[in-house]
Amino acid sequence: MIKKMVVAAVVTASLAGSAVADDYRKNPFTLTYGNAITENVAGKVNIHPVTYQLHGIQIAANVYN
Repeated sequence: MIKKMVVAAVVTASLAGSAVADDYRKNPFTLTYGNAITENVAGKVNIHPVTYQLHGIQIAANVYN
């Protein structure tokens, strides 16, 4: 039973393919998915990087609008 489960998991993982992320250092917003936004364009989705402190933790995020 365990052997069948392991084989099924391996087969499922191999069929799923591999996800390859782009280099975040090449994107000004540090996005890693293919065809990610690289600039803000009027009339389209725009990104605004923000940083702030919350309960002593430094938070960094991208706000989309």
